[in-house]
Amino acid sequence: MRRLVRILMIAVPLVLLIGVIVFSLLLGRLVKISIEHYVPQMTETEVRIESAHFNPLIGRIRLKGAEVDNPEGFSDGQAFTFGEVGVLIRLGSLFSNEIHIREIRLREPEVFYERRLRSSNISKLVENIEASTRSDRPQTERIGEKDEVRFRIDRLLIEEGRIAIGVGPGAVRLTLPQVDMSEMGSEGRGLTLDQTVLLVLRIIGRSVGDAVTDVPGNVFDRIRGIFQRENGD
Repeated sequence: MRRLVRILMIAVPLVLLIGVIVFSLLLGRLVKISIEHYVPQMTETEVRIESAHFNPLIGRIRLKGAEVDNPEGFSDGQAFTFGEVGVLIRLGSLFSNEIHIREIRLREPEVFYERRLRSSNISKLVENIEASTRSDRPQTERIGEKDEVRFRIDRLLIEEGRIAIGVGPGAVRLTLPQVDMSEMGSEGRGLTLDQTVLLVLRIIGRSVGDAVTDVPGNVFDRIRGIFQRENGD
């Protein structure tokens, strides 16, 4: 009897651990598939995730190697990449229509900023997302319906970012200012998925503008020269 108890004391935690690991892998796979399916419907570009992991014990999602391609009319490369995306969720909210996100942490983002006569690749992505929720589109094509799950975000942190302005070896490289924001979607009914993605893109676009504004005059002249070449001036 004592031997059976010892076996159970070892076997039960081991089985539970294996179950948690398998469950985590399955949920991580589900997160990856969901992002690669739904986000491109908003951005109208390819979106890729190298790997996704979900820790069900603490409610943490970790994405690695996230890439968002450029919209139509720009180069064939990426608009931006993320080294790692961490999302910390309050587990109890997963069973409600409002998911409470305690923190979104975007580490090592790299923005590949391109400019054309009337817009940039980042502003074009914003336009695509805004168009995906237009009221004049058929209901089956719209994202962000009234019964959609919404999000409340306590903190958004963007850190260790870089910007490449222009294409190729002649691009000007700058540091992306750190962003630390709080209390998003806390008022009203929260943020829809498209509003959340739109918020992040607008923040990135504003950070790019802040970085360009703060560069020395000689660097700004190089950036202006890049924009003139890209627009055929």
